Amino acid sequence: MSSSGSPRGIEGIRISKPRSFQAAHRRHNDSYLDQYMLHKEKERLEKELVQLGKRQEGISKRLQTIDAKMEELRESSGQEDQKVKENGREAPTNGKGWKRMSVDY
Repeated sequence: MSSSGSPRGIEGIRISKPRSFQAAHRRHNDSYLDQYMLHKEKERLEKELVQLGKRQEGISKRLQTIDAKMEELRESSGQEDQKVKENGREAPTNGKGWKRMSVDY
């Protein structure tokens, strides 16, 4: 028996927001999400493969032009390559040789 003047218990208090439902557990036989994720990953990798192929073509073209330019320079230099000594310095063209001096520390 409840009267209007008597205090209510906890069971009588109404909650202002409705109960929320918990997320449903993932079923083992539903693989549509896995298929979607794998499809997206496959598309991404295919795009990356195309980009790598284009980059490789560009690099090989650049290497070919560098090789051609180096060959031109070798042919134009002629005997200058023969003047280079083993240590990487060119021999003097005046025929006098290198000037030398001793350095003491």
